Amino acid sequence: MPLPREKTQPRDAHQRGTRATGGVVPESIPLPAAQVVLFLLASHGTDFGRQPLGLNLLVLLVLVIAKLPALHKVRILGINKY
Repeated sequence: MPLPREKTQPRDAHQRGTRATGGVVPESIPLPAAQVVLFLLASHGTDFGRQPLGLNLLVLLVLVIAKLPALHKVRILGINKY
C-alpha cells in the first residue's frame, strides 16, 4: 500500500520575488528613492529651516524604515490587524 503524498504549502506571493540576500527585489528599490527625492524637494522649498527640516527628516526616517524587508508583515500597535 503506497504512502500518501504530503501536501506542499503554496508559496506566499511576496516570497516568489524575493532574493536570498535580504529579500530586496528590483521593483522595491525606487520606492524609498522617491521618498528621498520628495524630502529633498520639501527641504529645498523651506530653505532648509531647522524646524521643517527636522520634521521632514523624522517623517523620512519613519517611511524608509517601514519599507525595510525586515519589517515585512510586522504590525505596529496592532494597526491593520483585521
